[in-house]
Amino acid sequence: MIERSLAEIASWAGTACPAGYEQVIIRDVCKDSRAARPGSLFVPLPGTRFDGHDFLPSAVAGGASAALCAKDGMELPIPLLRVENVLAACQAIAAGYRKQFSPRVVGITGSVGKTTTARMTAAVLGSRYRLLTTEEDSNGQIGLPFALFRLLPEHEAAVLEMGMSQPGELTRLTRMACPDVAVINSIGTAHIEFFGTRENICKAKLEILQGLRPGGQVILNGDEPLLWELRGKLGFPALYYGLHNPEADLRAEILKTEQGATVFAAHYQGGRQTVRLPAVGAHNVSNALAAILAGICTGIDFSSAAAAVENYSPARGRQNIQTSGGITIINDSYNASPEAVCASLTVLKNLPAARRFAVLGGMLELGDYAQEGHELCGRCAAESADFLFTYGGDAYLDGARAAGMDSAHAAAYATQEALVRRLLAEVRPGDAVLFKGSHGMHMDAALALFQKEL
Repeated sequence: MIERSLAEIASWAGTACPAGYEQVIIRDVCKDSRAARPGSLFVPLPGTRFDGHDFLPSAVAGGASAALCAKDGMELPIPLLRVENVLAACQAIAAGYRKQFSPRVVGITGSVGKTTTARMTAAVLGSRYRLLTTEEDSNGQIGLPFALFRLLPEHEAAVLEMGMSQPGELTRLTRMACPDVAVINSIGTAHIEFFGTRENICKAKLEILQGLRPGGQVILNGDEPLLWELRGKLGFPALYYGLHNPEADLRAEILKTEQGATVFAAHYQGGRQTVRLPAVGAHNVSNALAAILAGICTGIDFSSAAAAVENYSPARGRQNIQTSGGITIINDSYNASPEAVCASLTVLKNLPAARRFAVLGGMLELGDYAQEGHELCGRCAAESADFLFTYGGDAYLDGARAAGMDSAHAAAYATQEALVRRLLAEVRPGDAVLFKGSHGMHMDAALALFQKEL
């Protein structure tokens, strides 16, 4: 963060600066009192198990120069910016700070594959520009403001992932970030518990346009009917990409899969580029097309953008493929939705292996769609795997058995330890195993236990 006066920060927060402290210099905004130091503005965020205001004395002891405060009656030996809502004030400050800079900003949202698309986009933009990217778990109401505080004058571009689980959340994020390019890569069923229908999810994803800068561009998945039917109706120029839509601006045909990579031909405005993407699965090719278009929209030519996406590397827990003890392991444990689970099962299906094991944790926040969503994935598992072991989400088994999977090869477990014991008893060198589940199911822990005992 570059230095700003407390008076300027107070104006961004929409509050008064305490008299006599206008020229206090702020060099850093922190939400952890242990990170407070001279020049820090401490943000005492509320939490489910704590109130950040309880840590104000700790921030003062660490040297914080100022703090936000929404609690009446608190007095401390540092200036307090009095606000009604600490998070809202923090977001307002982030929005004000972001406006001090003019990098090319790409905002990315979608139900599935946001992080992968963001990392692919970073690979493309990073080939040309000095780049700011969001770190892991910095795509939400708290994370994105603190990502924006990392902006510096030397940043020529930024790739900002934007997640949401409730209506209105994306509006706040995009108005902070003010993207030049907005990407919507998918409309799935993640968080459908809070929206009811995919149409409502689509409406919520379109909130990203509310912060798009004048003259900005939109990039949309042309294989998604809900997005394709919006062409010409958005008020911004839109480019579409797709594997199956012959009218999309950027199209791809998959040529082959080899050694954990997918080779595809990308077609754009009469040009053709062969790309070797270090990831497998058609869904990843689709994400790569979004990244290539983001590069084009920020001034990178087609051939250079297509070549640069080959430098992509996956994030931890997102379709990392490795071999251990002669067993191929797909670690896709970070999160899950029906669309993402089926995509990962397709990757498992296409791996060269003697036998294939799907180890699936339950999918959360599906509401009334939970039974149907789990059954759908169970049917995908029956088509893609020889064995299905689940932790939570017992309806996976209903779908798998209805699709013909041998009941002896499909089982649900109440604990990860029991699941891993069964897996260890069955698996042998030459097999392949997929670990996937919602973040709250902690399938990374099941994978760690499996690898420890393997």
